[in-house]
Amino acid sequence: MRHRSKILLISILVPAFAGAACSDSNEPDNSLDARIRYVNAVKFTTGPVEIGLRNGPSEVVAFSDITAYEALRPGDYVVFVEDEAGPLDVNGTAFLAAGTDHTIAITGQSDLPRAMFFSDDPGVPDVGQAYVRVANGGLQIGPVDVYLLLPGEQVDGTPTVGALDWLNVTLYGEFASGEITLVLTDVGTQDVVFDSGPITVPSASVRTLFLFDGAAALDEIDLLVLNDGGS
Repeated sequence: MRHRSKILLISILVPAFAGAACSDSNEPDNSLDARIRYVNAVKFTTGPVEIGLRNGPSEVVAFSDITAYEALRPGDYVVFVEDEAGPLDVNGTAFLAAGTDHTIAITGQSDLPRAMFFSDDPGVPDVGQAYVRVANGGLQIGPVDVYLLLPGEQVDGTPTVGALDWLNVTLYGEFASGEITLVLTDVGTQDVVFDSGPITVPSASVRTLFLFDGAAALDEIDLLVLNDGGS
């Protein structure tokens, strides 16, 4: 019998990570670095946006793009975002612990931007399994019921996660590797508003399915499949 993993919701705006490890060596230890990557999902900006951390790395990122991970020293950072017209009003902070990977996604619209900050370190799945989570970066998507379906499964009124709202991300769930389909419905109904089609999730992989508002239409939903931690 197929088992659909149930996933709990967490708020992405309240990160809590372990402290830095110590080393007896005088040589630089790159394992003590943190890593950060950026996603641009903010609409109606003037051109690409520069996303960065004060005293840390920054990147110019086109809409719907994601950067590679960059290493930096652990610590507290302030998030900043600018487009060609000037700074966007994003009041975000991030604490990066040693040896951890993180994503900062800028979402919303140019007059209502928000920074989502979440950790990408769930561990390594067993062979034949994959860890998958869903992040809602779409201001216009609103709350939706989320189904993560294995082949042969259908929307049945019992979502994997209910009422996933903007700026929220689920915990990782463990699924059989192979193919998985992300389906969204209006909350409390089986009325489908988005169907990703089959998404390949390799054995021992870790994936974030990042939802965001499409550029073309008010009701368009787009999806980025993020490879977490380089998996």
